[in-house]
Amino acid sequence: MGPDTTIAIEHEGEPELRILPEHYQDVIAGDLPTETTDVLAVTQRSVRVQALTAELSGAPAWRSLPSWAVVGTADNATPAQVQEFMAERAGSTVVQGCHGQVDGAPNSLVEGSGPPRRPHPGHPG
Repeated sequence: MGPDTTIAIEHEGEPELRILPEHYQDVIAGDLPTETTDVLAVTQRSVRVQALTAELSGAPAWRSLPSWAVVGTADNATPAQVQEFMAERAGSTVVQGCHGQVDGAPNSLVEGSGPPRRPHPGHPG
């Protein structure tokens, strides 16, 4: 993900980023069907640059609450090793999938019909 696959726009005076529709499947939803990613690409919500750069205050919720992490193995938005590291640090239960699955097939994640889950050691919940 980078300047060749994203576009910066301004919304209400704030810069936001979007994945270019023609790159959406490769970047974030590599294991979803094209028919699904075509719809997701044109209905995606932009992310405010501030959400990626702002300093946080207070303790993160994942320190005290159970958490789950979808580790995308068929997309290129964030390398799987980085996702695994973040999930381990948070003590999350890991669900193998893809970023797009959260949007394209969320029931498969919560109803148990989706990819396998495995808790990380030290999970608080």
